Amino acid sequence: MKIFSNILAFICVFSFASCKQWEVPSHLVGNWQSRQKLTVRTKTDGKFVFIEAPDSVQLRFTIDAKGNISGKIGNADLVNCTVEKNRGELGRKLNLATDYVVKGELNGAIFPNDPQPFKKISAPFNVDNNKMDGSLFQLFGFDLYPMSSFNAVKQP
Repeated sequence: MKIFSNILAFICVFSFASCKQWEVPSHLVGNWQSRQKLTVRTKTDGKFVFIEAPDSVQLRFTIDAKGNISGKIGNADLVNCTVEKNRGELGRKLNLATDYVVKGELNGAIFPNDPQPFKKISAPFNVDNNKMDGSLFQLFGFDLYPMSSFNAVKQP
């Protein structure tokens, strides 16, 4: 029994000692901007309805060195948004998922006829040469619904 507890203690110490907090890469930190067409999802009379923005909307956001994101999508504020690592080296080699993902909330209507003033969002993306390519999803429970693809550019 003592051997088992020693092995378990070693595994726990090794696991925690080898884990280090993820640091936001410097190429993500800064101001980003894009203009995209968006669709939101709502439920009317028990049925899901997709409502498209009448025009493209501005995406403007800032990622800080701690991974916090502030900004706007259309008229809605990004709230409690963070950027996280979304895959490791094996995932990259197998082309599974994206390098990063934004998780958080939108507070306010994105466009004038947007029926939902609060949305949970997820936005997986990759970055190459100061260009961010990804997709914006609206969350309903465990389900993801596409709102838009986006191609943001890092601003000087």
